[in-house]
Amino acid sequence: MGDKGNISIEKQESALLSWIQQFAPYGVFTLDQSLRIKTWNSWMESHSGLSSAHVVGRELIEVFPELVERKLTQPLQRALEGETSILSTALHRYLLPFRSQLDYRETGPMRQTARVAPLLFEGQVFGVIVVIEDVTQRESQADNFHSQHRRDEVLSWALVHLLKSDEPRKTIRQLFFKIAENLDFDTFFLYLQESQGSPIKLYTAGGIADELQKDFLEYPLLSEVANRQEPAFFDSIYSRTEPEYTLLKKAKISAAIAIPLKVDNKNLGVLCFASWNRKQIAFEESDLLKTIAQYLATAVDKENTAKELKKFEEANHWMGAIVESSDDAIISKDLDGVIKSCNKGAARLFGYEIEELIGKPIRILIPNDHLAEESDILNRIRNGEKIEHFETVRQRKDGSLLEVSLMISPVIDVSGKVIGASNIARDITERRRAEQKLTESFQREKLAREKAESANRTKDNFLAALSHELRTPLNPALLIASESAANYQLPEEVRLSFETIRKNIELEASLIDDLLDLTRITTGKIVLNKTLLNIHDVLADAVKTIEAEQREKDLTLDIKFGVLFAVVYGDAVRLQQVFWNVLKNAIKFTPAKGRITIETLDDVDQQLLIKITDTGIGMNADEIARVFTAFAQGDHAAGGASHRFGGLGLGLAICQNLVELHSGKIEAFSAGPNQGTTFIVTLPLFKVNKTPKNDDSNPAKPETNESSDNVIVETSVLLVEDHTATRDVMAQLLRRRNYKVFTADSIAAAREIAGENKLDLLISDLGLPDGNGNDLMNELRMRYGLKGIALTGYGMEEDIARGKMVGFVAHLTKPVRIQLLESALLTVKSKANV
Repeated sequence: MGDKGNISIEKQESALLSWIQQFAPYGVFTLDQSLRIKTWNSWMESHSGLSSAHVVGRELIEVFPELVERKLTQPLQRALEGETSILSTALHRYLLPFRSQLDYRETGPMRQTARVAPLLFEGQVFGVIVVIEDVTQRESQADNFHSQHRRDEVLSWALVHLLKSDEPRKTIRQLFFKIAENLDFDTFFLYLQESQGSPIKLYTAGGIADELQKDFLEYPLLSEVANRQEPAFFDSIYSRTEPEYTLLKKAKISAAIAIPLKVDNKNLGVLCFASWNRKQIAFEESDLLKTIAQYLATAVDKENTAKELKKFEEANHWMGAIVESSDDAIISKDLDGVIKSCNKGAARLFGYEIEELIGKPIRILIPNDHLAEESDILNRIRNGEKIEHFETVRQRKDGSLLEVSLMISPVIDVSGKVIGASNIARDITERRRAEQKLTESFQREKLAREKAESANRTKDNFLAALSHELRTPLNPALLIASESAANYQLPEEVRLSFETIRKNIELEASLIDDLLDLTRITTGKIVLNKTLLNIHDVLADAVKTIEAEQREKDLTLDIKFGVLFAVVYGDAVRLQQVFWNVLKNAIKFTPAKGRITIETLDDVDQQLLIKITDTGIGMNADEIARVFTAFAQGDHAAGGASHRFGGLGLGLAICQNLVELHSGKIEAFSAGPNQGTTFIVTLPLFKVNKTPKNDDSNPAKPETNESSDNVIVETSVLLVEDHTATRDVMAQLLRRRNYKVFTADSIAAAREIAGENKLDLLISDLGLPDGNGNDLMNELRMRYGLKGIALTGYGMEEDIARGKMVGFVAHLTKPVRIQLLESALLTVKSKANV
């Protein structure tokens, strides 16, 4: 019997072990004393994806190495010491990383309760048994319950505080902290439309730095959500490269949701919640946030309606007072044209007492020959039409007529039915008289303006033509003179002679420029290209332009820059022109071996002073008084002395106008003849918080190499110029510099050459006998990809602007020095990759 009993127990134990291995609804596996897997039941195979044959005999931490990182080998060690451990989801969430089998859960390890116990035989530990239970569903249901409870609490709070508040928009900050506490948000934004039709702007925000709030004031990425029907999700913001996400990144926001606030198709604003650490906002949270947003929208709409109603009541109060005090006649009538009410203005305008008008047909105010108007007016009013600015004639009690402007509107009852009309009549008799006088005056002014504009166009055309005719003959002479003056193969006396010719040609061109500049300034056609610039750099550029004359007269030049940060907002070219003019005058009127001093200073009013002093011939009081007057010259120019110094007396007049266009002023001072002269230019300093560093943000201009050593051999140039002398001289100089030159005297000839030859660059005059050089440049750019240099005798700023638009990279005003042409060629070639 005993043997049978023992066999029976072994069979029972074997059956139980087999059931655990195959059918147990939880995982069971055993380990030996080296923590090697001994058994691995079917549940473990199913949930781990690892077969028993694959894992038995291997160490558990070899199969699941993350047990070491998560420090979960300790319960196994304690089990070998005879201690039982229970691992809960609250502390560990799971023991082994098995995927949850719940379809509605996000992918991730199942939540587990694990029991780790020693395996005993006769009181001795010979291994470890681990039992794992899947509690994902139970924990998930608990989480959902707690989440729903928190959401219900938030909704209850929002309903009570938003819908019962007289100022719900001010409650949003408290609401945010309630939501943040329960739903883990760090930042919120509330955008509202202050009035119907106004732009949606930031009303309040939380969780961002104060200095950033102004950047979010009109942030399209969020504010434009108001036009949508559904919330907008902004996920994984740190990985977004679009520019519109830069501001969110600056505010440390990683994910956000923005919900439109709408009531009855009215866009009231946008409510946005954001997180600093989440990659995305869970979709299931949107229902709660949409409900809260709807509460807020309803409350804000209620508040807006209350405000509008209050405004309406106040407006009615004021309207009554306005109607009674108005000088216009305000009359109400029914659809039969009977007067129901009127104000004092109506009685005064038509010469009746109020009692005489009420109850009478409005036809008593209409002349007989205008009675048909009333029938038409009443028909239009019955159709709900509003009549505005209807000018006609009405009749006073004494029979006199007056011209009036009528505005007639339907009066509608609460059911929407038209029951009468409101008439507003304004006396326009005096206005009609004034309009007649104004019309006559306008016609006279129009004729005068047309004559003035015609004269002005004639003058502009004359100046442009005069400029062209004066400059063009100078061009070949200046090209030859500038080329020869720089040719060190010629004897020195010959080069000096050519240098003298060059200077005088440039002086002649400068006089033409002064005439044109003065014309532009006086007609308001000069345009400044203002940027932030250091006035010391402008002065340095101006000094370079007069270095040759300075050396020639052996003048000492002292530069004393006393202002640390001399930044102004101005046009560098025009300011350089001012300083160049003043410095040219100083050189012109200072004897040899004299001294010129340039200083910069600042005053207490944030003004920058540029002081240029010379030891020259000075000026008397009368000369100082007219020094900035156009065509005026000092007494030193009297009696033929002007031939000694040259000029037309325009330079300083132009300087004064240019400085005033920069909101500054220029003044001249002198102690008297032979005691030197001081010019002071005052400009407003640009205010900054700190001195800019001397870095590479403003790199120095590249030095122009005026030599021809670097010219690439066989660069093909098409030269288009109808002035024979200029064309021949320029072609000769270009060939001398190893350019392959094709010449044309018209657009037709240029087209033919361009079609038959491979060209690299275009040099073209603008005024050609059969068209305009701009049109030629545009055509060759579009057809062959050419870039070019424009030559013109006009020199107007509008000419330069048009040239840039069609493809001219450089614009040279005649007469041209060869060095400027070389520099322009290098610039064009670099941009054309020649």
